[in-house]
Amino acid sequence: MTATILIKKAAAAANLARGKLAPEIARAITAAADDVLAGKLRDQFIVDVYQAGAGTSHNMNANEVLANRAAELLDAPKGQYDRVHPNDHVNMAQSTNDVFPTATRLALLLGHRGLVDSARLLARSFEKKSRDFAGILKVGRTHLQDAVPIMLGQEFSGYSACIARAADELNATSKQLRELNLGATAVGTGLNATAGYSGAVVKFLAKYTKLDVKPADNLFRVTQSMGDIAAYSGAMRRLSIELYSFAADHARERGIILADTKFEFGRDRDGRIVVGDEVLTPDSSRFWPADEWAPGTTPPSFDKQPVRDWLEATGWDKKPPPPHLPDAVVTASRERYITAYERITGNALVDWYGVGE
Repeated sequence: MTATILIKKAAAAANLARGKLAPEIARAITAAADDVLAGKLRDQFIVDVYQAGAGTSHNMNANEVLANRAAELLDAPKGQYDRVHPNDHVNMAQSTNDVFPTATRLALLLGHRGLVDSARLLARSFEKKSRDFAGILKVGRTHLQDAVPIMLGQEFSGYSACIARAADELNATSKQLRELNLGATAVGTGLNATAGYSGAVVKFLAKYTKLDVKPADNLFRVTQSMGDIAAYSGAMRRLSIELYSFAADHARERGIILADTKFEFGRDRDGRIVVGDEVLTPDSSRFWPADEWAPGTTPPSFDKQPVRDWLEATGWDKKPPPPHLPDAVVTASRERYITAYERITGNALVDWYGVGE
């Protein structure tokens, strides 16, 4: 939504500069957009993330919120659209087919630098560990069996290089996202957009976001193709797989199969993308004891399965408020978490700052 509102703000500025939008309407739309960017009116964006129509519902939701807020700022009644119209004014020279692809690219770019910086920091941490562990000899493993000797430092240098290469790929694929099809309108021809609008709106968007975005070399390609986004998605998948692989190797050496995991993200109060759940822990992953696993079976897991089982048995409809968990269910889950921690780390939980005493 933040990306979409930035586009609407840039479009109002571009249409004003091209003499197509009255100054008072442009200023009202800009002020309305700034309200949303400041965190206001977010509860008015009610369209589900899963929607048909190539994002038309999302685009029109944004147009209507901004039009109504702009009307308020001009002392006009909401819902009549005589003063500020969602399509004729807020959506001027636009189509869902150029707004939605641009918003997708913009959202990825806005989170890109933080993602790459975090990956680079992790790579440097692994590199430091490779030096710390340079003198530690261990048995290397292939095909889930002991193989030949390797230094633990060498193993961690591989981890570092893998993460660094994944960060390189993220940077490389992000360059493709900088090409925007704003001004292409419905099918790439620019119908209903004035000459020079594309360059103007992208210039304002670059100013507002401080991103090095530019008009697409070929508007038809960017309008019809998801290839650039698929390439960036592939780079993100590569980084995720590398992280999972390291964790799975570490867990397997300690008798635990890391059967699956997930990475959950959200935005903090400043709009930054942050991890929304514990990564590679029993809270976001499924830990199986390797000695109890057999093909075709589901072994006991070191996670919150007791909570899931109890909730399913109660018939809870998954709507708030949830039922109160019995002490026995809480204790069973706690014991599984402690077991996972102690098997993964080799330390008693009580030794970690006295937790568990």
